[in-house]
Amino acid sequence: LGAIFRGAGLNCRGSVCALYVVQPFPARTVSQRRTAAAISPLPPAPISSTMDPKSMKEDLRLYQSTLLQDGLKELLNENKFVDCTLKVGDRSLPCHRLIMAACSPYFRELFFTEDGKELEQSKEVILENVDPATMDMIISYLYSAEIDLNDDNVQDVFAVANRFQIPSVFTVCVNYLQRKLSPDNCLAIFRLGLVLNCPRLAVSARDYIADRFEVLSKAEDFLQLASHELFAIISRDSLNVEKEEVVFESLMKWVRCDKEQRAKDLNDAFDCIRFRLLPEKYFEEKVEKDDIIKADPELMKKVQIIKDAFAGKLPEKKANKARLERLERLERRKACCLVT
Repeated sequence: LGAIFRGAGLNCRGSVCALYVVQPFPARTVSQRRTAAAISPLPPAPISSTMDPKSMKEDLRLYQSTLLQDGLKELLNENKFVDCTLKVGDRSLPCHRLIMAACSPYFRELFFTEDGKELEQSKEVILENVDPATMDMIISYLYSAEIDLNDDNVQDVFAVANRFQIPSVFTVCVNYLQRKLSPDNCLAIFRLGLVLNCPRLAVSARDYIADRFEVLSKAEDFLQLASHELFAIISRDSLNVEKEEVVFESLMKWVRCDKEQRAKDLNDAFDCIRFRLLPEKYFEEKVEKDDIIKADPELMKKVQIIKDAFAGKLPEKKANKARLERLERLERRKACCLVT
C-alpha cells in the first residue's frame, strides 16, 4: 500500500484536479520503463465548484468514526489497555472504563468522581441480576456498532440498556420495536414503553392500537391493561371506531374482567367516552340500566347530566366545575404515563 501511495500524485491546474499513478516498482525492460514513465490521469473533477461542504463534513466524520470504531474493536479483541472487568454471573467481561463512561452516565458516575478523578475500586465491577450474554452483546455494540437483535432478545437488551443508561443501545431497540409493531405484540410493546419510560415507543404503539381499536379491543391482552394504560388509548381523538358504542362496550368488558378492583375506575373512565355520540336509546338501555353503573351514586349523577345534555339542558355551574376538575386529574394521570 505504501508503494502505491509513493507512486501516486495530484496534478492541479486552475480548478481541475487529476490523480495520476506511476509504476511503484522499477521497470524491467526498456519498453516497460517507457510505459512506466507515462502518466495515466483519471477523469478530472472540479474541486470547489461541485464540492458540497456539508457533504464533505459528513464524509470526514463518517471516516473518522469508522477508524475510531475499528481501532477500539481491535484494542478490545487484543486485550490492550483494558482497565476494567465487569463480573456478570459466571463471566468476566473485559472493557475500557473510558469507553463505558463515554457511552453511559451510569458507568461514568461509577468510574469517576465529580471532579473527574478515577476511582481505583472501579477496576472490577459486579453487575447483579443481568444476563451475561445480553451484557456481552451490549459491550460488543459499544465497540463495533453491531448488534444482532431479534424478537427473542430485544426486550432483554432494551431493559438492560435502560437500567445502565446506554442511550445508543436504547435507541436501537426502540427503532427495532417500532418496525416490528403488529396486532400480536402492540399491546405488550405499549406497556413496555410505559414501564421503561420511553414516550417515543409508547406513543407509537398507542397510535397503532388506536388505529386498529375495534380488532385489538377483543384481544386477551387488552383485558390486562392497567387503568391509566386503557385511558391513554380510549381518550384519543384519533381512535378509529365506526361507533362510540364499541368504546363503551370495550370499557365495560374490561371492568367486568376484574369488577371488584376496576369498578372504582369508572368515574374517571366516563370522561374518556363521548356519550353524546351514542344514540339516545342505546344510552338509556345500555348505559343507564347497567348494573355496575346503577350501583354507583356518583356515576348516576353523571348519567343524569348526560341525559340533560341529550334534552338540551345546560349543566349546573357546580357540576360543570366538578367535571373540569376530574378532567384535569385524568389528564395529569395520563401525562404521568406518556408524553402526547
